[in-house]
Amino acid sequence: MRVLHLGKYFYPERGGIENYTLALAKEAKKAGNEVFVIVSNTTRRFIHEKIMGIEVFRLPRIFHFLRLPVTVSPISLVRKIKPDIIHLHVPNPWFELNLFLYYIFSKNLKIIVTYHSDVVWYTQFHFLGECMRRLYLIPLLKFSKKIVATSKNYAEYSPVLKWVKDKIVIIPLGVDEKIFRPRKVKKIKKHVLLFVGRLVPYKGVEHLLKAAKILSEKRRDFILLIVGNGKLKRKLEKITKKLSIERFVKFVGGVSEEDVIKYYNLCDIFILPSVHRSEAFGISQLEAMACGKPVISTNIKGSAVPWVNQHMRTGIVVEPKNPKALSDAILLLLRSERMRKIMGKNARLRVLKYFTTSKMLRKTLSVYKSI
Repeated sequence: MRVLHLGKYFYPERGGIENYTLALAKEAKKAGNEVFVIVSNTTRRFIHEKIMGIEVFRLPRIFHFLRLPVTVSPISLVRKIKPDIIHLHVPNPWFELNLFLYYIFSKNLKIIVTYHSDVVWYTQFHFLGECMRRLYLIPLLKFSKKIVATSKNYAEYSPVLKWVKDKIVIIPLGVDEKIFRPRKVKKIKKHVLLFVGRLVPYKGVEHLLKAAKILSEKRRDFILLIVGNGKLKRKLEKITKKLSIERFVKFVGGVSEEDVIKYYNLCDIFILPSVHRSEAFGISQLEAMACGKPVISTNIKGSAVPWVNQHMRTGIVVEPKNPKALSDAILLLLRSERMRKIMGKNARLRVLKYFTTSKMLRKTLSVYKSI
């Protein structure tokens, strides 16, 4: 079987969707399939290469539109590859439009869509762009054989997925529990609070910094590590300075997967302060849970985040955009090492039961076979 993935970017670019696509591609290849990936390059160069036996085509990126890459059309390559299955990763407006137009003239396509998240509307311009996008996205989803949603919560609340409920199959995301696991690391004297993720608006890091300010008025024995890069980094550094909490906060920047695992094991509490349904699942909280750490996350309506992290069992769930609630939750866990250990143990057990990569891959490959 010839399987083609259409995505925004691919390994070695890192991110939730990129990691997911790589895992699926490797597993399909291991199962004896021919696997191809078409994505945008980060430059205007065309690259054709083989990665782990996977044929990867990186199309020249012409420009960005509403933070999304626009490339040359992928359709000529799709015709050349002649895939048995096209696996589209959404959101990806430019490839969605191209695939929709291609389907009109090639109706025998077998398309599977993984619906990773809805698109955030930051401005009226974004809203208008999203309205136009839905004119072709919803028909494309109706044409598709199956649509993979990562949680029942997201499928029920998505304004797009409500039009295609009969095609949805729920397959939760997973992490490799053999890689993300408890490890011994050299501890430091202070309690370590950790955030891992891109520094973008929906991650809610500004509220975490305000929570650190409140916490610093009650305790001085902690350090907040912020791992990741993004367009808000300078703004967040300025907020840190304005709040006079530089001694309690360290911006680590981007790090390797191996170093991320070290930070997960170093921390006492992992915090995911996201504020919008664009945080559809929260893969970083899964990774922290797999490393046996308690999680503080937010109660985002229609997201899987509060379903993955069970309140007062694997961690604490607070309302979004509430620095006081975040601070109180951190303080509660800092006061009880026993609570942290019990929640951390429960967190890893929950990952092993529901959220491993092997379970996710097995279910996805069974969808391939079913169509």
